[in-house]
This record gives sequence, C-alpha cells and structure tokens, in this order.
Amino acid sequence: MRILVLTHYYAPEYGAPQRRWSALVSRFITAGHRVTVAAPVPHYPSGRPTVEQRRDHRVGGAEHGAHGGTVLRTVYLPHRGGIGTRTADHLVAALDALCRLRRRFGRPEDRPEVIVATALRSSVVALGKRVVHRQVTDWQTETYAVVTTTSRLATGRHVTALLEGEAADIVRDSGAGDVLPPEDVAALVELWRGLAADRSRTAVRSSGRDWVSEHADDDGLARTYLKILREVVAD
Repeated sequence: MRILVLTHYYAPEYGAPQRRWSALVSRFITAGHRVTVAAPVPHYPSGRPTVEQRRDHRVGGAEHGAHGGTVLRTVYLPHRGGIGTRTADHLVAALDALCRLRRRFGRPEDRPEVIVATALRSSVVALGKRVVHRQVTDWQTETYAVVTTTSRLATGRHVTALLEGEAADIVRDSGAGDVLPPEDVAALVELWRGLAADRSRTAVRSSGRDWVSEHADDDGLARTYLKILREVVAD
C-alpha cells in the first residue's frame, strides 16, 4: 500500500508519539509498504528547532527517513509552549502540509491509497483514496495521557494516576496502581500517606508490564494497523 502519515510529532524529536510512530513506520516498511510521513521541522518540546535541527531539516525538504520511507518537512510556528501558540502551530503546519501534499500528489496515480492522521483533518480527504479515522487500538484515543500512562506501566513500578477517562481505566484494569480524580490534592496526600505507611502497596508488580505486552506491543500494534488499513482500502 501507499501510506501517508500526517503527524505533528516525529523523529528525531524525543517523546512518546515520536517513538510510537517510528516503531510503526519501520514495521510498515518492513512489511513491504511505501510510507510517506508529513511532519513539521523538528521543534518539540522547546517550540523552536535546535541549531542542528535547523541545519539538517529544511522546510519543504524531502528526507530519507531513519527507518526508510520519505519524510516531508512542513512549516512550523515558533512558540513558547502556551496553549494558544501551540494550537496556532498545529494549524499553520496542517495548512502548509495540505498545500505541499497537493502539489506532491497532484497526479491520481501518485496519491496515497490511505491516509493516517493523528488528528482527523477534513482537508486531507482530497489527497488520498481513503482517510483512516477509525479507532485503531483500544487505548489511543486520549493520545498524550494514554501513551504516557502505558510508558509508566512498562516500568513495572506502582503508578499514582491523577486521571479520568480511558487512561484511568487502563491503570485500574492493569492493577498497576491507584487512580485519583485530576487535581485532587487532598486525595493525593491521603493516598501517599497510606503508601508510606504500608510500603507493600508500592511493590514492583508484573501486571503493568503484562498489560503493555498484550495491548501496546509495537509488533502487535503494527499488525493491527495494517489489518485495518487493508480493510479500509478494500472497502
């Protein structure tokens, strides 16, 4: 398949989404698929690229990815981490990606058969035959909280999670720690006093690692992604 991945975070940046996409893309390519990734010039987490990143990654450049495939670098908006400027950064990068990808995939025979977007953008529909907007796994819908949670579970240590929703359910289901309402400082203090009094409650356990192995293994996720992508293309 010809696969286009649209993401705001990609290698050589460091972070959970970047690591996850690197793992999946390398497996897509190993399985024989042609992958193009559209992502801004690296500028996470500071909001600005380093001197080396600015030198090695140019806006509009088409790079050979570290895991194979092609990485198309789009515009970014420098920011200092505030929600307003970060949102604007995402918007600017998305609009620039649309313009550049329309030019690159101008001929129908060159267009990707399927597009995987980390945040669904209706504007990308015209670029490919199919856009994947189905839930690919049972834990990725709350991207940052959930990916961070699975990273913590993999350590095998007790997790204190001030979360709600799907990420909180993961901690409960795995039995890897305690879940409290977000920003409930009083409950956090009470819990930690209890843990300090009974250290056996923080003992290293395998349940977290077991959950990650079953639900968040890179090889398994890649197989799941590709199965769904094939179904989408076949529809």
